[in-house]
Amino acid sequence: MPQLRSAINFWFLASLIILLSPSNLLRGDVRRLVEQAWWNPRYGAGFRYLPHVSRNESGNVRYALFYHDEFMLVIFPGSRMTSEDWAGEKGNFSFERVTVPEIGGKVHEGFWKQVDSYWSELAAKLDQYPNVPVVVGGHSRGGACAVIAGLRIERELQNRLAAVVTVGQPKCVNFKLATRIEREWADRYVRIVSSTDPIPLVPPEPWYYHAGTVWFYDKRGVCRVNPTALEIEEAIRRDNPAAMREHGNLAKYALAVVKQGWTSIAGHKLTYYYELVHGIRRAKNGAPGSYLQ
Repeated sequence: MPQLRSAINFWFLASLIILLSPSNLLRGDVRRLVEQAWWNPRYGAGFRYLPHVSRNESGNVRYALFYHDEFMLVIFPGSRMTSEDWAGEKGNFSFERVTVPEIGGKVHEGFWKQVDSYWSELAAKLDQYPNVPVVVGGHSRGGACAVIAGLRIERELQNRLAAVVTVGQPKCVNFKLATRIEREWADRYVRIVSSTDPIPLVPPEPWYYHAGTVWFYDKRGVCRVNPTALEIEEAIRRDNPAAMREHGNLAKYALAVVKQGWTSIAGHKLTYYYELVHGIRRAKNGAPGSYLQ
């Protein structure tokens, strides 16, 4: 596994996670998506079996497990516009934190309970191939679930966690846990963020924090790796008509999101991130940005 970690191509993993995300699984059959990844020169070969797609009682995807020659890839879905995803103790609006001594910190209660509801099934699937490294990722809520699943894989499955890649991920851990993740996952955790996406700004500090290496894309498609707070603030102010910022006051933040309207919605979509990561979006002068390929 150390050899895999040293050779991880995060652009390759990010592309796969965006392409094979559960939201795309819902629009097309699994075989077609896997074949697309197989034949597309951007991704190359490596998938030998159809993935395991886990669904809840309502038929919604909980996670998708892909079998690659070099790793097992677990992708978690983003939120749907349903009361199941947004209300109740497992919902996104549950900002309560739960203390988990086994992983050494506090995590978002709603995201934790979502992962915990299917953890035994996922762990059993991963244990079928005990020596294979595991990569986890997801978009939006799925990114937060990927981080929590990564913590459990590291703790309970013989430290098989090879990489974590999230797209438009909200915060999900407290400062103590974020500090440990920053230290221990430094070379295997990438967060992809857009300057027009408000979701990575919530929930606010000091309740929740981010960690990991950041790929920050502005609206022109230019990517900065681990930009300074000032660079992020300037890009957000330039790219958003409502000049969204990371407000400590929830009322002010909510007002900024409302003003942002459709720009915010578009900036959070997987299709938008796909364009950013693949260099499809270009600067105003027509020149490509720095696309980390």
